[in-house]
Amino acid sequence: MLQRQKGPAWWYKVKAVTKNMFENRKSKLWLFFWAFILAFNFFFSQMGRHFDRPYTSEEKVLGIPLFTTEPLRFALISVSGISVGVISVGGLSFGLLSLGGLALGWLALGGLAAGYLAFGGGAIAYYSIGGLAIGGYAYAGGGVALGVYEAEGKQKESLFGMKPHQEALYRKS
Repeated sequence: MLQRQKGPAWWYKVKAVTKNMFENRKSKLWLFFWAFILAFNFFFSQMGRHFDRPYTSEEKVLGIPLFTTEPLRFALISVSGISVGVISVGGLSFGLLSLGGLALGWLALGGLAAGYLAFGGGAIAYYSIGGLAIGGYAYAGGGVALGVYEAEGKQKESLFGMKPHQEALYRKS
């Protein structure tokens, strides 16, 4: 790890993979990315036929339902417009792993994602990757990155204080 890097090593690996994916248009990661999106859409379109009515499974783990499609009902896996669960998929999702238009969780993937590690168009998290990335460590390839500790993007700013190389310019007296 370089001395100027403040974050954990895994963060720089994730950032390098993401950077390579967006800078190299022929990257094989794009194939996996689109295959995942298509499979995800196909899977849930097939499941949608069976879940026209709200449903909660009878199986329980530690008293928590295993699966639900009811809005605002907590379950291990929750799929609905407003989903709350350990794994939640929906327009507005809350959970450890959240996928949706507005995703709030420890690992959040969505149009607007907020959590500890967030990927999305607008990502707000301690570790964030997105078009508009705001957080402790922010990466926005061609977008805007606002980071407390580190920011990387087309337009990048430190939220508090100056960058180390700028401090020397203002201390000349």
